Amino acid sequence: MSLFFALLTAFFWGCGDLFIAISSRKFGAGFSFNLFRIIAIVVLTIPAIIFFPTTNFTPVNLWTVIATSILESIGIRFFFKALAEKNAVINGTIASAFSIVTILVCLLFFGERPTVVQLFMIGLVIIGVIMASLNVRDLSKIHLVEKGALYAFAAMFIWGVYFAVVRIPTQELGWFWPVYFVRLTVILELPFIFSKKISLPKRLFNWKTVGLVVAAAVLPTIGDSFYNLGIAVPQTATSLFVPIASASPVIYVFLAGWFFREKIERIQKIGIATTILGVILLSIR
Repeated sequence: MSLFFALLTAFFWGCGDLFIAISSRKFGAGFSFNLFRIIAIVVLTIPAIIFFPTTNFTPVNLWTVIATSILESIGIRFFFKALAEKNAVINGTIASAFSIVTILVCLLFFGERPTVVQLFMIGLVIIGVIMASLNVRDLSKIHLVEKGALYAFAAMFIWGVYFAVVRIPTQELGWFWPVYFVRLTVILELPFIFSKKISLPKRLFNWKTVGLVVAAAVLPTIGDSFYNLGIAVPQTATSLFVPIASASPVIYVFLAGWFFREKIERIQKIGIATTILGVILLSIR
C-alpha cells in the first residue's frame, strides 16, 4: 500500500510542478507562491471543519505541527526564489535532491537501517531523478555559488529535514492536519503581502487562467496528502518511501516535453529509465 501512495505522490507532485512552472512564468514566482496557498486554504477549509471535532489536539502536538509547517513553508519559499533566478532547471534539480537529506535524517535520528541492496536501489532512483532533470547543455552552466543555487540548496536541506520529521505530527494527528497547517502559514505573511502595492494581473480573470492557478494549488496539495498517507502506513520506512515519492521530476520532464515542446535529451532518457528501474527494484525488495 505504501508503494501505491509513493507513486501517487510522485505523480501529483510532478503534475503540480508543471502547472506551477506555467503560472510562475505568467504571473511571477512571488505572486504565485502566495496565491497557491490561499487557494489551497479555501479548498481545505471544509474538510478542516469536518476533521476538527474528531482530532485530539494537545499543546505538544499542536506546536509540533505548527513548527514543521513553518519549516516546510520556508523550504517552499526558497524553492520559488530559486526558480525565479537564472538557470531555473538546474536550481530545481538541486532542490529535488532533498531525499538525500531525508534519508540521512532517518538513518541518524529515527533508527532506520536499509540494507546495502536497498541503499543501492535508493541511489539508483536519486541518480536517475538528477539525470532526468538535466540536459547536457545545462551542465556547463552550473555555478554553485550563484544566488539561485544557494536558494536551491537551502530548499533541499529544509525539505529534506521536513519530509523526515513530518512523520511525527502525522502519527499524532493523522495525514490531514500537517497538509492544512503548511498552507495556513500564509497567514504569517499577510502583513508583508498587504504592505506592498498589489496589482492583480488582468490575465488572471478568465476561466482558463483560474483553472491553471487552481490546478497549481490543488495538485501539490493532493501529492502532500498521499505522502502523509504513505508514511502513516504501519511498518513504512521513510528512507525507502521518499526516493520513490521524490521521483516527481521524471513526471515533470515527460509533461514539460509535451507541453513546452522541449526535446528530451539522451541523458534524460537514461535518467528516466534508471529511476523506473530503481522504483521497480525497491517495490519488489
